Amino acid sequence: MNLEDFLSLDDKLDITIWRDASKVGSSGSSDEFLYKSSVLDVQDGKILVYFPPEDMPAFEWVRQGQKLRIVVTRPNGLWSFFPTVGQFVLKGSPRFWLKLPEDVEHIQRRKHVRVKHTFPLQLQLENNALPSNSALSSKQVAASKPTVPVVLKSVDISAGGIRFKTATPLVPGQMLTVKFTITPEFGELTNLARIVYCFSPEEMPASSSYANKVPSKLLGAKKEYIAALQFIELPRDSEKRIIQECFHLELEQHRKGVR
Repeated sequence: MNLEDFLSLDDKLDITIWRDASKVGSSGSSDEFLYKSSVLDVQDGKILVYFPPEDMPAFEWVRQGQKLRIVVTRPNGLWSFFPTVGQFVLKGSPRFWLKLPEDVEHIQRRKHVRVKHTFPLQLQLENNALPSNSALSSKQVAASKPTVPVVLKSVDISAGGIRFKTATPLVPGQMLTVKFTITPEFGELTNLARIVYCFSPEEMPASSSYANKVPSKLLGAKKEYIAALQFIELPRDSEKRIIQECFHLELEQHRKGVR
């Protein structure tokens, strides 16, 4: 792939710098620094990017000839490559040129990046939210229709939906309004959603990552369910915000060695 053609002006970049050249590419090192930058110019096999902030240790670490790691986000995934530091531009805002390598790695290929992350979400079931083919009894229906918004905790998130834990059984096909904030910087998002499934942990399909992971001490205790919701008609700008946030969360987890 020709990286010069692949990259564009204003592309958002996550750049990792290592103090020790022998540790380039490693993760979880105390001598590494991650910061956000962007592409200011692309020409002759090089890109111009902003320098690390002056108040960060990495400001003193950058040397000509050293390799950095850059991750750039695209709707179809994360792309990673290791450019080499070239010429410095110190007038005005500090910048530097990076010589592009020939190789780039596609490190995330899923349609919707799903990352494990816990944050509060608020659910409000819609009126007439039960599907017509629901087999729930009237007692179960009443129990599954809270009159006030319910605050729960997420398990993971993608631009397609959210997986979460709940003590109340929900019905596949139920429509609801979900309100959440992934991180403080993300801001609040409200959107219509549909329940895709709701299982107790011991009922999860064998293919599920949650199957057979119920601690024995919890068996027989108050039942907890794993449920998933799918966003309905999510606006394009909201989808983009979630995708970007998921990429950044996964990159941070990858850097820390979290799986």
